Amino acid sequence: MPSDRYKTGEHGCSEIKNYAAIPRIEGGLGLTDITANLPGLILIGRRKDIDESTKERRRQMANDLRIRIHSYDWLFSQGGLFWELQLRKENPEVQD
Repeated sequence: MPSDRYKTGEHGCSEIKNYAAIPRIEGGLGLTDITANLPGLILIGRRKDIDESTKERRRQMANDLRIRIHSYDWLFSQGGLFWELQLRKENPEVQD
């Protein structure tokens, strides 16, 4: 199963985290606040090309692995929304 590869990677991140958190005087990196439990973002193709038959599998992986899966179209729309909000903040007189 492809998600097993990512789950294994989490364990590798935990081992790296342990090394990173060791104080410098003990040979580590001294990064005491580091964590291996971060959410992730995966961008896959275009919205129109996403296979609906994999929707449940993507949902399950998103829940199990703490990731969000979106298309490049989603990313583009988020950027457009960001710039629209920035424009309104800088020019409050601009209305729809």
